[in-house]
Amino acid sequence: NKTDGNGSSPVMANRLTVELSSTQVIILEQNVPSPFAEQTTIQYFIPENITNAQMIFTDMLGNTIKTAEVKSGYGVVTVFASNLTTGQYSYSLVIDGKVVESKRMVKTK
Repeated sequence: NKTDGNGSSPVMANRLTVELSSTQVIILEQNVPSPFAEQTTIQYFIPENITNAQMIFTDMLGNTIKTAEVKSGYGVVTVFASNLTTGQYSYSLVIDGKVVESKRMVKTK
Protein backbone atom coordinates (compact mmCIF):
# COMPACT_ATOMS: atom_id res chain seq x y z
CA ASN A 1 0.00 0.00 0.00
CA LYS A 2 1.80 3.06 -1.27
CA THR A 3 0.70 6.51 -0.22
CA ASP A 4 1.08 9.93 -1.76
CA GLY A 5 3.17 11.08 1.18
CA ASN A 6 0.19 12.34 3.20
CA GLY A 7 -1.01 8.97 4.48
CA SER A 8 0.19 6.94 7.43
CA SER A 9 1.20 3.79 5.52
CA PRO A 10 4.95 3.58 4.83
CA VAL A 11 6.18 3.16 1.28
CA MET A 12 7.91 -0.23 0.90
CA ALA A 13 11.52 0.15 -0.24
CA ASN A 14 13.89 -2.38 -1.78
CA ARG A 15 16.30 -3.57 0.86
CA LEU A 16 19.73 -5.07 0.24
CA THR A 17 22.29 -6.26 2.75
CA VAL A 18 25.92 -6.38 1.63
CA GLU A 19 28.86 -7.68 3.65
CA LEU A 20 32.33 -6.59 2.57
CA SER A 21 35.49 -8.31 3.69
CA SER A 22 39.12 -8.09 2.67
CA THR A 23 39.90 -11.58 3.93
CA GLN A 24 39.71 -14.44 1.46
CA VAL A 25 37.80 -17.53 2.49
CA ILE A 26 38.94 -21.12 2.15
CA ILE A 27 36.74 -23.13 -0.24
CA LEU A 28 36.53 -26.92 -0.51
CA GLU A 29 34.07 -28.12 -3.17
CA GLN A 30 32.20 -31.41 -3.36
CA ASN A 31 33.91 -33.95 -5.62
CA VAL A 32 32.57 -34.29 -9.18
CA PRO A 33 31.22 -36.67 -10.32
CA SER A 34 29.63 -37.95 -7.14
CA PRO A 35 29.38 -40.86 -6.71
CA PHE A 36 32.30 -41.94 -8.91
CA ALA A 37 33.68 -45.21 -10.24
CA GLU A 38 37.29 -44.64 -11.30
CA GLN A 39 38.19 -40.97 -10.93
CA THR A 40 36.81 -37.74 -9.52
CA THR A 41 37.96 -34.14 -9.16
CA ILE A 42 37.90 -31.78 -6.19
CA GLN A 43 38.18 -28.00 -6.60
CA TYR A 44 39.48 -25.75 -3.84
CA PHE A 45 40.65 -22.24 -3.07
CA ILE A 46 43.26 -21.37 -0.45
CA PRO A 47 44.21 -17.73 0.22
CA GLU A 48 47.72 -16.68 -0.86
CA ASN A 49 48.93 -16.02 2.70
CA ILE A 50 48.58 -19.72 3.65
CA THR A 51 51.71 -21.76 3.05
CA ASN A 52 51.01 -25.07 4.81
CA ALA A 53 47.99 -26.86 3.33
CA GLN A 54 47.19 -30.52 2.81
CA MET A 55 44.30 -32.63 1.58
CA ILE A 56 43.93 -35.83 3.57
CA PHE A 57 41.87 -38.78 2.32
CA THR A 58 40.53 -41.25 4.88
CA ASP A 59 38.26 -44.27 5.01
CA MET A 60 35.17 -44.29 7.21
CA LEU A 61 37.17 -45.79 10.09
CA GLY A 62 39.41 -42.72 10.08
CA ASN A 63 42.44 -44.46 8.58
CA THR A 64 44.49 -42.16 6.35
CA ILE A 65 44.72 -43.44 2.77
CA LYS A 66 46.67 -40.56 1.24
CA THR A 67 48.00 -37.13 2.19
CA ALA A 68 48.65 -34.59 -0.57
CA GLU A 69 50.31 -31.18 -0.27
CA VAL A 70 48.21 -28.48 -1.96
CA LYS A 71 49.30 -24.99 -2.98
CA SER A 72 47.52 -21.72 -2.30
CA GLY A 73 45.25 -20.19 -4.93
CA TYR A 74 42.63 -21.98 -6.99
CA GLY A 75 43.35 -25.64 -7.56
CA VAL A 76 41.93 -28.96 -8.71
CA VAL A 77 42.85 -32.35 -7.27
CA THR A 78 42.17 -35.32 -9.53
CA VAL A 79 41.63 -38.53 -7.58
CA PHE A 80 42.27 -41.87 -9.30
CA ALA A 81 40.63 -44.64 -7.29
CA SER A 82 40.00 -47.62 -9.58
CA ASN A 83 41.80 -49.88 -7.06
CA LEU A 84 39.80 -48.56 -4.10
CA THR A 85 37.01 -50.74 -2.72
CA THR A 86 33.41 -49.57 -3.04
CA GLY A 87 32.23 -47.44 -0.12
CA GLN A 88 32.29 -44.05 1.54
CA TYR A 89 35.43 -42.04 2.11
CA SER A 90 36.17 -38.54 3.29
CA TYR A 91 38.58 -35.83 2.31
CA SER A 92 39.67 -32.97 4.53
CA LEU A 93 41.44 -29.70 3.89
CA VAL A 94 44.05 -29.18 6.61
CA ILE A 95 45.59 -25.73 7.09
CA ASP A 96 48.54 -25.36 9.50
CA GLY A 97 47.67 -28.71 11.10
CA LYS A 98 43.96 -27.94 11.64
CA VAL A 99 41.06 -29.44 9.70
CA VAL A 100 39.11 -26.52 8.22
CA GLU A 101 36.58 -28.53 6.22
CA SER A 102 35.73 -32.14 5.41
CA LYS A 103 33.44 -33.72 2.83
CA ARG A 104 32.38 -37.25 1.98
CA MET A 105 32.79 -39.00 -1.33
CA VAL A 106 31.24 -42.27 -2.50
CA LYS A 107 33.12 -44.82 -4.59
CA THR A 108 30.99 -47.16 -6.71
CA LYS A 109 31.86 -50.14 -8.88
